[in-house]
Formats: sequence, C-alpha cells, structure tokens
Amino acid sequence: TLIFTSTPVGASVYLDDRYVGVAPCEVQGVGYGAHLVRAAKYRFAAATQVVRVGEPKVRVQLTLVPQGRGALRFEVQPEHVRVFLNGQSKGEAPLALTDLAPGKYEVRLEADWSLPWQGSVEVVAGQEVLVKRELESKTEAYLLAAIERDSGRIVNYYDLGHLYARLQRFDDAFKAFAKGFDACTGPDISTNEMRRLYDEFERIWDGQYNFANQATREGLHARLLTELDAAIQRQPRNILNYYLRSQFHEKSGDYKGASEVLERGWQAVKSRRGKLYLEHYLAYMRYNQGANLAKQKQYDEAFQVYESLVAAHPDAWYSRSALTQIAGLWQSHKNDYAKAVEAQQRFLRLYPDADECPGVVATLASLYQSHLKDPAKAIDAYRQYVDKYPDNDNSSAYLFSLAALYSQQPEGREKAVAACRELLARYPNSSN
Repeated sequence: TLIFTSTPVGASVYLDDRYVGVAPCEVQGVGYGAHLVRAAKYRFAAATQVVRVGEPKVRVQLTLVPQGRGALRFEVQPEHVRVFLNGQSKGEAPLALTDLAPGKYEVRLEADWSLPWQGSVEVVAGQEVLVKRELESKTEAYLLAAIERDSGRIVNYYDLGHLYARLQRFDDAFKAFAKGFDACTGPDISTNEMRRLYDEFERIWDGQYNFANQATREGLHARLLTELDAAIQRQPRNILNYYLRSQFHEKSGDYKGASEVLERGWQAVKSRRGKLYLEHYLAYMRYNQGANLAKQKQYDEAFQVYESLVAAHPDAWYSRSALTQIAGLWQSHKNDYAKAVEAQQRFLRLYPDADECPGVVATLASLYQSHLKDPAKAIDAYRQYVDKYPDNDNSSAYLFSLAALYSQQPEGREKAVAACRELLARYPNSSN
C-alpha cells in the first residue's frame, strides 16, 4: 500500500502515468519494485519521483514548488484578428492573456481578407511576451501575383497602392505607385488605367478616402512631391507626371511653380499630342498666375505673366483670355485707354474668328467714344460691328449709336439719316 500526502494539499497523484486520486490518498495492491509517481496542481510545477516498494506500507510525501505565471500580449494588423491559443479561441486582438503557465503554446491568427498565421510562442514566468504581427492580405497576395504575371496591367498597381494606403503602409504604397508610373509606357497601355493610377495618387493628397487623420495626410504631401519628381527623372516624357505635379502646386496656390513644372514637361515631351496637352495646362496655370497677381494688386507682375503667355503660346485658348485681361488692366487700373485699345486690336489680329470678337469690337467703339474722344474711330468700330455681325442681338443698338454719332458731327446729318433708314430696313421690329 502506498500512502500519499502532498504539500500543498490537494495535488493530483499519478502512479505509472495512471491517475489514482487527490492527496492525501492511499493506493492498495501496488506490486513490489520501482514505480514512477507524479503530482500535479494548478499554479505549481509538477513533481516527479521514483518510489521503491519493498514493504507492505510505504509513505510518500510529494512537495510541489509554486510555479511563476506569464502573459501574452497580441498587437496585430489588420483590425479584428481572431486569436487562437492551443486551438482554443481567446478573442480578437488587441488582446492580453495573463495567468499563463510557462511553456510553449501554439498560436494561430485569423482574419477575414487576410492569410492566416500560425507559430509557436514561449511563455516565460514573470514576463509578458509580445506577439506583434501583420497578416498578409489576401488581396495583397493576389495583386502581387497579378503584377508578377503581367507587369503592364496598371489597374493592379493602383489597387495595390490603395490597399497599402488604407493599411497605412505608406512606404509600400509609394513603391507600388512608383512601379505603376514606370509601367505607363508603350502604345498598348490603357489610357483609362493610367488616369486612374494618377487619380488614386492624387486622392492621397486630398484625403478623399478615410485612410488616416488630417495631420497624417498633410504630412505625406512632401513625400508625394518627391515621388513625382523622382518619376519625372526616370520617365521625363510621361506627361501625366508633369500634370499631376502641377496640380499639387495649384492646390497649394502656387501657380508659378505649376507653370514651371509644365514648362519643363512641354520642353521635354516630343510628341505633338503630348505638347498640346501640356501647353493647354501650362497656359491655364500661367493665366491663373496672372489673375492671382492682379488680385493682389501686383499689376506690373500680372502684365508680365500675361504677356509672356501670349508671346510663348499664342494658340492656347487661355492666351485669348490673357489678352483681354491685359486690355482690362490697362483700362481699369492703369487708366491708359490707348494701351487698352492696342491690346484689343491685337486680339482681333491674333484671333479674328474668336467668339469674343463682337464684344472686343464693341469695347473698342466705347473706348474711342467715351475715353479717347475720337468719334471717327468710334464710328469705324460701330460700322465694323454692324457689318460683320449683323445678326447679333446688339447690332441694332450699335447701328442706332452709329446714327447718333453721325448726327453729332459737322455735315453728318445725311449720314445719320441714312443710318436710321438702314436701322428701320434691317431691324423693323427693333425697339431702337
């Protein structure tokens, strides 16, 4: 018979790996010889010893040493990762598991849209062990494999960049975008996919999707500019690099910087289509640069910008607007009506078929009549308007003005009468 007692009381007793009771307890019918005894109790280290039975009764004292406890703390990305310890669910990370016995544990991490991770973790008594992991996205794995298969599919780069930005893995996001920018070459690349790639990059600047707080997004602005500068160095003939770089300048109110970037692109790009594309935006930025200077009452600087735009890119649509602004500045802010007339006449010479021409001719007539006091030239301008734009809504009014001017001139009565008769013949229903 073996008589077991334990310190502390209540240890589970195992004889030759067979459970025999809780100490204190007795086990009868034990054969003579050596036997393996093991005692176990929660929060105590297991005690093992060999007992030799040579007498009818043998007393066995089992002493267990208190066991230190450990802890595991889980910091895992993305959110809502499920934690399993030795196959049992313990909840979602972030998670702290305390009061763990020292030893090796099997850990499995699972999350929707992510590949699972499994590994062993050693719990140490008196310590908290940190398990810090970032699960690989199933989407990420798919996109990386897709890029490996076909590096020319731009859609995969902007989807991957978007994914990394949402995960705030910004270095990886910028690497994905850089590879996408460099892939935007060749005749077979989809223009729509290229545009979407650059639009996605721009959304990081604007913060159009909630991937980070405002301070974090604004902190990325300098990095966005640096990445585009690097892309321009690698691919100096990719017009979208220059375009988006100029857009970032515009968003900051820096039209001069935007113009300089587009000027570099216009000089570097060789294709006619590319040059026309960049020239349009270059003219737009130059025009806005001039408008911004005029708004700040820096009129001389505004004149310089407008004039350089008209001289360098006379065929650009915004050059027309720049020339009308030049005329307006001479008239409204410099009170130099002769210069205003000169600018309006230059507009008519450069853009004789522009939709703005009727208004320009009418303005010339008004300048001659009201400011320069030159009725002869005013008469010529009104006559030009009536003859060239007879179907315009204002033609009858200007024909009436022409008759009035004739009537004010010496020996102009007959011409005034003729103009009135012309008015009645051409515009019988006119209120004039």
